[in-house]
Amino acid sequence: MTYETVVEAGQDIYDICIQEYGSILPIDTMLKDNSLMLDSDLIVGQKINIRKEPGADLVPDQTAMLLMRNSQTRIASSSPLIGTGILTSVHDDDHNTDHS
Repeated sequence: MTYETVVEAGQDIYDICIQEYGSILPIDTMLKDNSLMLDSDLIVGQKINIRKEPGADLVPDQTAMLLMRNSQTRIASSSPLIGTGILTSVHDDDHNTDHS
């Protein structure tokens, strides 16, 4: 059985895979399930089929998958909001590790 997730602004195929499966490991299966290729451009509003209960052979870290699904976290690594002050990107050099 499957359900559909809807592509939001700034999302690519990797974002959807992490958002729904907690990892990019099942990306090949997700691509096949949706007749997509790695370089397919997703369109805002496009519906992507997601397996409701993928086995551990497809998603080894079931805990991560459930955490992502239950938290309803939306991943959008190419969001046009990054850099606007509404949403920011985190860079290693943004953090001061000297706590003295």
